Amino acid sequence: MRSLWMLVAGFLFSCMGMLVKLGAAYFSSIELVFYRSLFGLLVIYALVRIQRLPLLTVH
Repeated sequence: MRSLWMLVAGFLFSCMGMLVKLGAAYFSSIELVFYRSLFGLLVIYALVRIQRLPLLTVH
């Protein structure tokens, strides 16, 4: 099962690279980094909420 996740991660990473190359014609590099980070933040936030984990830590 772990090797399947590695294949999925590799595929998604290559898709991200392709989309960055396509988006470079329309957006600056700062905008691309912002949109990529925003998408990642939304995915992580959704996973945290689905698993009902707290956002606050003891530190």
